[in-house]
Amino acid sequence: MDPELKGTHVVLFSLIVSSICVLVCHLINPGPAVKYCSLLILMSLLIAMGLYMYLTGKGTSFINAPVAWSGWDEDIIKSCTSYIGLFFTAGFTILTVGISLLFLGFGVPTKILLLIIVVTILLVLWLMIYPIRKVHNVDFALSLKPIKERNLKEKWTVFAAALIIVLAPCTAMFCMSSNDDISIVLSDDSFRVKGPMFDQTFRYDKVDSLELDTDFDKGSRRIGMGSEIISSGTYSNDEFGTYELASYTGCQYCIVIEYEDKMYAFNQSTESETQILYDSLSSKCNNIIT
Repeated sequence: MDPELKGTHVVLFSLIVSSICVLVCHLINPGPAVKYCSLLILMSLLIAMGLYMYLTGKGTSFINAPVAWSGWDEDIIKSCTSYIGLFFTAGFTILTVGISLLFLGFGVPTKILLLIIVVTILLVLWLMIYPIRKVHNVDFALSLKPIKERNLKEKWTVFAAALIIVLAPCTAMFCMSSNDDISIVLSDDSFRVKGPMFDQTFRYDKVDSLELDTDFDKGSRRIGMGSEIISSGTYSNDEFGTYELASYTGCQYCIVIEYEDKMYAFNQSTESETQILYDSLSSKCNNIIT
């Protein structure tokens, strides 16, 4: 089999297998962390495809180039393919960072965040289309420098370094927010609330105020998770300004606590469970006037 065709088949097979794995993961656990991890897997494969084209000058079958470049010199085809691969790598890298930004927010208001994502998508589409159109110009194709010959060790070094640089920060962000639930554990002298980008232990005797808000305004996300299931991390609203939140998005009830001059809010998955938790905390914080 032609080595180029074999490489293409390997990448396509990897994409198919990864897509099946993503589907299975979603069926087992449709939570936001799984969704993000699935997208990360797919994006890493697309980045790998771009790097493969850039480093080797192969992979023209991805863009139907064998037909468009029929009769061209092989070295010129490799230079063109490498040029396209560089743009593809940049585009998929930008898209990966955009997905991470959409998942975590990083203090960007929702409307501005959505605008950034739209601009990112348009930029990525341009990065996909521009080089393909450019290299179909014969004069431009001839002006490209020949692809640098690299040995196998150099190729793997560049390949691994690029993927680590791109995926390490995204994976770290995923690990910081990989929980898909809010865990609240009560002990004799304190209780602990743990969720994505939220982990705080509260001593009962240091709680300054405790109340149950039945129609809590979560406000906007500053940094943290904001999905259809979990809203957790640093948020901001008109009443408290910046505060820490660990809540289920679908539950309007929230327990609001002032603790060591900071505001915190959290809940359970339903209003009834949140009410029960509030009653338990109230009995333990018997020195608090609510």
